[in-house]
Amino acid sequence: MTLFHIWRIDLFKQYLSSTLFESCIKKITLNKSLSSNEAEYLYSVAIVFLNVYEKDKRKRTYFDFSYYIILLVSISIKDYRALHHFSLSFGLYPISSHIKRFKLIDDDSLEEVLIGEQIECYKSDGIVDTHEQNTARDLILEKQAADLAFIAPTSFGKSSTIVSLIKKNNKKRFAVIVPTKSLLAQTFRKLNAELPDRNLYFHDEMFVNCNDFVAVLTQERALRALKKQGVSFDFLIVDEAHKIFDFNSRSILLSRLIKRNKRLNPSSNTIYLSPLISDPNNLAIDIGQRFEEARIEKNVKEVRAKLHDEDHKNYVFNRYVQKFFYESDSIDYMSYILENKKEKNFVFLRTPRKIESFAKEIAANLPDKNNAYLNEIAEIVSRYIHEEHFSVEYIKKGLVYIHGQMPDILKEYLEYKFGVEARVSFLIANSVVLEGVNLPIDNLYMLDLRGVNDSDLINLVGRVNRLNEVFSEKDKNLDKLVAEAHFVHAGNYTTCSMKNKVEQLKSRLKKDEVKNPLLLNHDMKKIESLAEKSNEEGENAKLKLVRLNQVLENENYLDLNYLDDSDIAVHLIENGVSSHYSNQGSVLDILRSRALEFRGTESWHNLDVLDKVYHFFIKGLDAYLTKWFVRLSHFRFENTREYYRAFIRNLHQLTLKEHLQKQIRYQYQIKSTEKGRLFFIGESFGEISKDEGNKLYVDLTDKSRKEMVNLALIKIKLEGDLVAYKINILVEVLYRSKLLTDSEYNLFIYGTNNVVLNSFSKLGISSRLLRKLEADGQFRNIKIDNNGHIDINDEFRDYLLKQDDFAKFEMLKYLNV
Repeated sequence: MTLFHIWRIDLFKQYLSSTLFESCIKKITLNKSLSSNEAEYLYSVAIVFLNVYEKDKRKRTYFDFSYYIILLVSISIKDYRALHHFSLSFGLYPISSHIKRFKLIDDDSLEEVLIGEQIECYKSDGIVDTHEQNTARDLILEKQAADLAFIAPTSFGKSSTIVSLIKKNNKKRFAVIVPTKSLLAQTFRKLNAELPDRNLYFHDEMFVNCNDFVAVLTQERALRALKKQGVSFDFLIVDEAHKIFDFNSRSILLSRLIKRNKRLNPSSNTIYLSPLISDPNNLAIDIGQRFEEARIEKNVKEVRAKLHDEDHKNYVFNRYVQKFFYESDSIDYMSYILENKKEKNFVFLRTPRKIESFAKEIAANLPDKNNAYLNEIAEIVSRYIHEEHFSVEYIKKGLVYIHGQMPDILKEYLEYKFGVEARVSFLIANSVVLEGVNLPIDNLYMLDLRGVNDSDLINLVGRVNRLNEVFSEKDKNLDKLVAEAHFVHAGNYTTCSMKNKVEQLKSRLKKDEVKNPLLLNHDMKKIESLAEKSNEEGENAKLKLVRLNQVLENENYLDLNYLDDSDIAVHLIENGVSSHYSNQGSVLDILRSRALEFRGTESWHNLDVLDKVYHFFIKGLDAYLTKWFVRLSHFRFENTREYYRAFIRNLHQLTLKEHLQKQIRYQYQIKSTEKGRLFFIGESFGEISKDEGNKLYVDLTDKSRKEMVNLALIKIKLEGDLVAYKINILVEVLYRSKLLTDSEYNLFIYGTNNVVLNSFSKLGISSRLLRKLEADGQFRNIKIDNNGHIDINDEFRDYLLKQDDFAKFEMLKYLNV
């Protein structure tokens, strides 16, 4: 909806038809200088729209437009008096505080002294809050509603408020639920620094003292803790809570977690954190839930949305008047990106292949920085990964790239280096930034947004210029209150209309789209109505309806039976396995029979774990196997199972570099064979199709040494994910169903039956790190205390100081140092 529909038509027409108005709006949109008369005129326009807002507070877009004008005019003419008074009037105290602190205006009057004292009241841990932040903080700390949604723009103090809540409730059990492992590590490090005296857990195996703790968990780990450890949480804090609206396995697990915790602990509090929820009541799972809302409406940041279109012309979009203003021409998209680069540049692409391709292209246009520190980081990656990994040369130019087809430890390390090292100026990545990872980004380039919805787009743009960067000692002016986001049509990298994507930037959030069938406000009747159509849309709706009803049936079953550990159906549903068979009811009956038939027999005992996976879940069930089982169906071949036995041994016993070298040797051995000409690498990097299917293969015969190295690393990650997210899940079901012994399970999952190594493995520490600590004789210097924490002595601290940057990074993920 445009402002033409939102604003009173007579007022809007009055200004839109004015040549002076358009001229002045064009100038502030394009960041051009204003005359004093133009500045005064725009201030008067802002006052007109502000007066309308004052009469009707529901017209929030009027406020946004007024603030936009006053902010951009103030920055343009470097006169912050109007912005200062506006900020004081509407509770945007961080702006006023910054103006006073750095003496951006000259005013030492008594009034200013009193104002300074007023602002001091809004300080929390040395940071000045807005009035809305302060009110929201008080509501969360004092009210403690059973269900409370804290909705605020990115970087508006949600994390610090939660820390305050935890500090206030010293003897309570907290769980902070995060959507990714990257965010888990980051959140744990932050809480570890803020809460040195609390029991901190990040894995479901760590729960020892269950009466007083703070846990940072994914929804999977939290559910396992509820069941296996018998705990419940007094405060369940859900980060990126808008993810619950989706219809996928993780949103279903999140719904299940919230519902189950409430059942176990009826007096518990659930707090939902998000920048993207329009109506908290859409979060409801049970009838009778009543949501309190702590919302921060006023965002102090504005977006300058810039478009480099396919005609190589550059425009700036004004979302208030819904108009593109021509700015300049560029030779091509690469010239545009380099012309507009800043200190910390994030380039967003969707797919791993395009990320790597663009990283190569932009690196060719960047000079080596000849910087000793960057060369040291490059040398560390060479030492731990391989000297011919693509990233090694790029790091020397201050550029890193990350995507989901890289080993987690490398991805996390490079992401960390971008975050803390000023000389790493370019990051090329995908949706990792949509899931809460906090990075110092002052320039955003979006090269492809196909499939990125409006809410994710707002979230992505909100990552630019976090408020701690805006109000820092480094930048005394307030230019960073205007965040630059570049929508770049970049040739073959771009698969959608970037112009249309820019136009999706709205001043206010869209209505929540509730796709999760476990939420009360999900509209099942709408799907049922679509399913009645006799066309493609109707057929798709019928298939979706089957999936939705199956989810509801599964959850109803778990509600009644989830404590029954003897029922294999419970384990199959809880681990999401049952949903990957067609005709789930028939398959559950077959698997129940198999469990009774196999358990305790000698023939079953004599099978190894991978043989058991095949015989139990796959053999004879071809008619029921869905796409999820496609690669696992190859387990019918003994040589496939032998390949994964060797691969899993390598995961547990070799360093990443050793594993990589072994994989490279294997690829060279098969390079000239049929297997090498059709080498399976998966959809993300596949170049060749087989039997008219998807492109899942590459031909190794035409690959260079460097390409072979990088393909080998991708292959290790690909197969590692298959083990972690499919095979291990099936092994978990067998173990929970008493079809595997403790010894079989520990050896397969953790790579050892050594009690000491096993206890550390259960905390999430990689086999790779444990082997290093064992080889270096460090287990005499570390232990797990009675609260499940890793305790270290002074000798280990000395050992840690002698480690290189990469080893320190990995160790400090787990240590409270």
